[in-house]
Amino acid sequence: MKSKVLVAMSRASSISITRKLLLSFILLMVHLYLSWSYKDFVWLSAYGGLITVLGVIMLFNFTFPHDLEKDFPPKLNIEKTKNGYIEHNDNSPFGWELTNNYAEKMIEKYNEELEAYKLRFLNKRDRILSSFIFTIIGTLIWAYAGFLNILFGW
Repeated sequence: MKSKVLVAMSRASSISITRKLLLSFILLMVHLYLSWSYKDFVWLSAYGGLITVLGVIMLFNFTFPHDLEKDFPPKLNIEKTKNGYIEHNDNSPFGWELTNNYAEKMIEKYNEELEAYKLRFLNKRDRILSSFIFTIIGTLIWAYAGFLNILFGW
């Protein structure tokens, strides 16, 4: 049974990156308005904390293994010999002789699975990078927004 925190984090991180950017922009506008209204950039600093939390939630979801079988590249246990193809079993030192037609179909299927794996890997890498960017930007805003009070003389 999943805990309520994990379920909430999973729901929050399943939102698309476009919606997260829109949400963060709306929150930025609200916090900038509050900062100007109250003449205190602590409100903007609070926005940085929210963006940091959003980045951590995104990072948790993107790095948490959902389907371990898809997280590893596909394997091809076929070896080309001078007489044809041999398929090796992981549990046996002996192999099965394959027809050329069947072996070529297996190789073609393997290449398709490898391309799909590469696309999943690149997509996951981009999502992890975006979560790092959210976290870093949020932390910098959180840490340094209060100094804008000095700059504006508030």
